[in-house]
Amino acid sequence: MTYTENEKALIFLSQFEFMTPTRFSKLMLIFKNISDIFTASPQKLYELKPILKDKYEVLLNSLSKESADEYVLALNKKNIKCTTIISQNYPQKLKRLKNPPYVLYYTGNIQLAELPTIAIVGTRRPSVYGKMVTKKYGQELSRGFVIVSGMALGIDTLSHQGALLGNGYTIAVMGGGFDNVFPKENLSLAREIAKKGLVITEYAPNVVPNKYTFPTRNRIIAGLSDAVLITEAGSSSGSLYTKDYADEVGIETFCVPGQINSEVSSATNYLIQSGSARSTISPKDIFEALNINQEIFLQKSNNVLNKNNISLNTNSKKTTRAKIKNNPNLFENKIDYSKLTDEQIKIIEAIKLGYSDFDDILLNTNLTAQKLNINLTILQISGIIKKLAGNAYILS
Repeated sequence: MTYTENEKALIFLSQFEFMTPTRFSKLMLIFKNISDIFTASPQKLYELKPILKDKYEVLLNSLSKESADEYVLALNKKNIKCTTIISQNYPQKLKRLKNPPYVLYYTGNIQLAELPTIAIVGTRRPSVYGKMVTKKYGQELSRGFVIVSGMALGIDTLSHQGALLGNGYTIAVMGGGFDNVFPKENLSLAREIAKKGLVITEYAPNVVPNKYTFPTRNRIIAGLSDAVLITEAGSSSGSLYTKDYADEVGIETFCVPGQINSEVSSATNYLIQSGSARSTISPKDIFEALNINQEIFLQKSNNVLNKNNISLNTNSKKTTRAKIKNNPNLFENKIDYSKLTDEQIKIIEAIKLGYSDFDDILLNTNLTAQKLNINLTILQISGIIKKLAGNAYILS
């Protein structure tokens, strides 16, 4: 990939971890053309000392156009592309941030950032309920949004997987460099996202993620998005940083309500109760709130990305249960209740309410253990429910 001299200078400078957005902005006030830094006089370069402080000598000893050329060549060999704050393909939404990244490293299609986007974030240790909800929202919302998340374990991973399962697009924002994909378990996921989506980071390839890089990463997740959805989060969840950045750029936050005694839903329930976030019980809520038309999204994605159509299923759901008819939900499973017994319907309704454990289902259906076992087996064979580790059950 080729770059202008100014772009190349920004990319070269971005490899130094001490080059924060604040320092970048001050450097660009000193140099109208940032590439002039390579040919500047000692007196001019000395103006950088108050900005760089103890890092001044480090930069000065590394500063050369030849080094910049070598660095860009090394990135090209690794198939890592870059965009800068002065580049034409830089995601414009990021400029809403108070401290936007000056350089982004990426693989995949950077144009995805120009489409309607929604961040799905939350806890790294979701409940069975949280896992089910996140994957379903990721899958359904990918029909009208590009799904943005941080590729961490838990909710992030599930949201990316949901988008891919829905044949949609997803953007993964990493908290480290491309040589240090974290967690390692998601290396294959990163590769899969890069094929059809976008993997992006503000950190040079050699940067190892740490407790400081993840919160700053979250500002990019919010900055790239048109809305934020928190599916499940406790009081110490990093997704609350994303919520703060969402407020900074002026976008709405949605939360999925959870059980009132669940720690992993304590933050989402609080945000809803305090009015800081809007409650959602269906992806349809979000489509309507943000006025997203799935067919228009499909046309936009085809125009921007010049790819084949995404297969959308826009048929409304049919069910024999009157209360479901009166409360249409895009993320309901299509279940033909007419073929089920009253006992099996009780079990399904209990699972829908979040009672996934065998003992909880037993308590909430008033069935005997023998009858519950028989019906759970029938529902599994029918493909209506799935059994998970720990004697837990979810809808397929």
